Amino acid sequence: MNSLFSSTQQYFSFPVFSQENNLGVLAFEGADSNKFLQGQITADLTKLTDENALSGAVCNLKGQVISNFYLVKAENTILMLMQHDLLEKTHLHLKKFAVFFKTSLSDVTSHYHIENQFFSPSSTLNFTQQENKSVIRDEESYCIQVSQSPIEHVLCISPLNTSLKKQSDTTPLAEVLTLLAAEPLLSLSHSEQFLPQMLNMQFTNAVSFKKGCYTGQEIVARVQYRGKAKKRLYIGAISSLLDEAITAVTNAEGKTVGETIQQASLDGSTLILAVLNISDVEQALFINNEALTLHDLPYDT
Repeated sequence: MNSLFSSTQQYFSFPVFSQENNLGVLAFEGADSNKFLQGQITADLTKLTDENALSGAVCNLKGQVISNFYLVKAENTILMLMQHDLLEKTHLHLKKFAVFFKTSLSDVTSHYHIENQFFSPSSTLNFTQQENKSVIRDEESYCIQVSQSPIEHVLCISPLNTSLKKQSDTTPLAEVLTLLAAEPLLSLSHSEQFLPQMLNMQFTNAVSFKKGCYTGQEIVARVQYRGKAKKRLYIGAISSLLDEAITAVTNAEGKTVGETIQQASLDGSTLILAVLNISDVEQALFINNEALTLHDLPYDT
């Protein structure tokens, strides 16, 4: 397999700036916010600092991901960025447990502007390397280095009263460039379907296996140490445009062996992220009778 970015990079001219309209923001305030979240998410809150953001997930008791997110410290507030259609579900789930802590949750999406910024792999940004996701604060804005490979992807969140240095529109290329990092944020239609390992979160530093207990931790740890996930996230492409409603990945016999969870169109082809049976990825795979070509992931597995 080869890198999907290497076979598509001729379509990109960096830098790319794009307004992000699909994310929502939950704010956590109060003296117990860190303690509360430490018992609810896969990430280790002791690692959250002004310079180090986190990625992680909220899981149910079965260890299945309800939602996954980026977490950034904004002075005395913790901001959680996730797909907007999962904001209400996540809010209601966490609110049930928050009553036992000195913390408050609120939807502050309307208070912020979020922008994607993409830079070439050879760019020299001013991020200081951190254990998880590096953060730069630029006046009132927080810029999170959400991925470094195959391209530099920075997510900037700013209060609406802040004038960004580069105002941007939404560009379809942002969907492609975000997909190439193979670190998807789940949408509502895929909530509570996958364990973190099926989304490769153990490879992207989004699950801590050293922290204490959190909801679903026993199942997640058991899969990591005693068992083996039978499914995993893969990146690939088909050479035609695909209806978003078509998600099944099949083998030559027509048996479903996985499903797509993210798609993006590029010059008549469709780039996809799919959760597939590990035992089936060596055989021919298809989506809607079109051959699916798998490519190398941009991180070690």
